[in-house]
Amino acid sequence: MAKDKKRFIEITEEDEYFKAFVEEGKKWISRFGLLDWRIEFHVGDSCGSYPPNRVDPEARAFVTWRIEARAAGIFLERRWAPGELTEYAVRRSAFHEVYHIVVGRLNMLATMRFLDCEQTIAEEVHTIIRRMENAVFNREYQPTIDVPKTKKGKSRK
Repeated sequence: MAKDKKRFIEITEEDEYFKAFVEEGKKWISRFGLLDWRIEFHVGDSCGSYPPNRVDPEARAFVTWRIEARAAGIFLERRWAPGELTEYAVRRSAFHEVYHIVVGRLNMLATMRFLDCEQTIAEEVHTIIRRMENAVFNREYQPTIDVPKTKKGKSRK
């Protein structure tokens, strides 16, 4: 990780947080039975992600997909503000994006049929995902990354 001049922490694919993101994502891919999908993990920038993130502008990860081909890319946001990068946030983001794949076809079909309700459907999909985060992820989360201490002895949480 390196801090840039704008006081962001930049994640790379060699970073332990990215590795935790991939590990968590693969766990949920298996548990949700998405084994017929080709899913890759990357670090990226959310500009240009699809669907555009109008529902959750503070999202720290995103997914791109070709639903009919059962192919997806799950991206961990490259730049994080100090204080928001935690193992919990990274792992929960992986869970969240995998669950987007679970409900992705439903979302696609619903928006095709009810184009005037697209925002409402996207909000409902996020409501379902948040419920699953709270009901499933929070019960199973176990931290594994030690939080480094700052010079003053405080953790970077």
